[in-house]
Amino acid sequence: MLAVTLISASNALAADRGCKSSHALTGRCYTVRGSLSLATEIGVYIELPQPDKTLSVRNAPDHNSRQVLPENVLHVLRTPPRPYQILGTYEVCPVPSQPPLIKAAHVCIESATGLVGTRRRPPQP
Repeated sequence: MLAVTLISASNALAADRGCKSSHALTGRCYTVRGSLSLATEIGVYIELPQPDKTLSVRNAPDHNSRQVLPENVLHVLRTPPRPYQILGTYEVCPVPSQPPLIKAAHVCIESATGLVGTRRRPPQP
């Protein structure tokens, strides 16, 4: 019984690992402060304070989860009134370019902290 419990706990931890454990990363992970938004045409992106600097958020290609965003980001998105953007600090890791292709670095999000949802509609990249 203990062995089954340990195996189940191990599988749960493996499933919950963030994108940092991916073998498909194309560089080192880094931390950014920015504004996460959603756009119908391109999906999730992070607008950075630097002019014309955008990160396109994707799953790592070998990541076994369909969930692109960390649970705490999803919680802010689901909390009424639903925000147009989420300001925060994001630990991101570079991943290979994936469709839809835009002029932006493609990253997966390992973690997010200091999240604040805002109703201000961001400009589309």
